[in-house]
Amino acid sequence: MGPSQDIGKAMSENLSMNFGLGKIRHNELNLVQQVADLDLSDDLLQVEYEASELIVDVGWHKPADSEGEYLLLLVRSCDWDNPVDEKRVSSLEDLRRELQAFLTRANELELAARRNVPGLDD
Repeated sequence: MGPSQDIGKAMSENLSMNFGLGKIRHNELNLVQQVADLDLSDDLLQVEYEASELIVDVGWHKPADSEGEYLLLLVRSCDWDNPVDEKRVSSLEDLRRELQAFLTRANELELAARRNVPGLDD
């Protein structure tokens, strides 16, 4: 198991998150405790689903007139301008719920894609 999978497994065990067939490519996300927005970056979590060419992305955005929010994106083929799905939430509770929904959807699409790509269903 590689380093990115170790992080995903630990995070998954501690928080009951199911990343399915996704591979964590970047992780600075704290789902246990809300941190001050000064400590948050735009890029918090990125999970890649290879066969379906999907990426689940979580970032933190704080427009000048806002208290800040988490932005969840489901992106296909790196088309960041036209995400498959997008959700904005402000609380950790909402983030955990929506993130699991995004991961579940991405995993279902990944499973479907793998059934159509020889050699990826092991």
